[in-house]
Amino acid sequence: MKILITSSIFPPEIGGPATFVYDLCNELKSKHEFKIITFGNEVKKSEDIKIINIKLNYPFLGTLFRQGKLLYEILKNGRNVDFIFAQCVYVTGLMSLIGAKLLRKKLILKYVGDPAWEFAFGNNETDLFLDDFLKLSKKSWKSKIQIRVQKSVLKNVDKIIVPSEYLKKVIINNYKVREEKIRVIYNAIKDVQITQKKEKNEVIQITTIGRLVKWKNISGILKAVSLIKDKKINLMIIGSGPEEENLREEALNLGILEKVNFAGNLPHNETLKRICGSDIFILNSFYEGLPHTIIEAMMLKTPVIATNISGTNEIAINNKTALLIEKNDEKDLVAKINKIIEDKELREKLVENGEKSVKKMFGFERLLNEYNEEFKKAGF
Repeated sequence: MKILITSSIFPPEIGGPATFVYDLCNELKSKHEFKIITFGNEVKKSEDIKIINIKLNYPFLGTLFRQGKLLYEILKNGRNVDFIFAQCVYVTGLMSLIGAKLLRKKLILKYVGDPAWEFAFGNNETDLFLDDFLKLSKKSWKSKIQIRVQKSVLKNVDKIIVPSEYLKKVIINNYKVREEKIRVIYNAIKDVQITQKKEKNEVIQITTIGRLVKWKNISGILKAVSLIKDKKINLMIIGSGPEEENLREEALNLGILEKVNFAGNLPHNETLKRICGSDIFILNSFYEGLPHTIIEAMMLKTPVIATNISGTNEIAINNKTALLIEKNDEKDLVAKINKIIEDKELREKLVENGEKSVKKMFGFERLLNEYNEEFKKAGF
């Protein structure tokens, strides 16, 4: 099968969609011929896979130019493919839909989150979370346009794949898409062979990973670290994004800058080593589709603390595979950090259950089989 993939990000950029596309294509390239169109000034090359990267640094009418270039590349590279597989409902979704219609190709869409809400929340246009935001009748004109675009894409693609039951409900309830058009395929990770040992010393290593955007609520982790006075803590933040300077300033104001390591974007294998060498992994997000980083942390036998939100709580089961906290509750986060540090029996239980759970639910072979099944349906 010949498949054209459009993706908003690709390695060396970090993030679930980037890792997913790279791993999926490399594992299935013996069965299918892939072409990838993505945004980025530099991309990680892969043998036997054609990767077309659209530069980000166009100074004049950048967004319009990039979208026009995306459509051009879709039309140019999509003539002889069996179908198109878009990785974002907004950034690549609309041009993928237009291209698919013009080329008379089927279009599969992977919906991993809602860009309209992410944009509004990140720009302080709303303090509502996803479901409440989508139900709100009064929105900015930008949000209304984005949601109309997303609704048009979701209603007109041939198939939608989501990584969680939660996102399936979001699409059905808020975009009025037929349930039979949507399939849940849980994310997965390859078996990882990382032998990095956790250092036995007085400093507790806490790690968090993600784009530095507001809904990841890394600010809450900084506040929690500042409240822990009786233990030596080091917090490593892996990732980059628009909130980085604000977070650095907050760490400085809280008096904990020397305890915080802003590591930036790291190669994936190095990121896994950092998770493996950590005492605790924290994901303090307000919103997730299905967080890839938690799966990796559990696979690497690192205890997890996460917010009790839809998507995340499909993986992280409180007191079984992780400790859950409510949103914006730094005192509870402090309590959970102390609990993991002080309770060896609990740590061992979370690690054992977490590893068993992700190996059963999120094995990579299962993901490959399910996507192969969808690709065969789309190709005929």
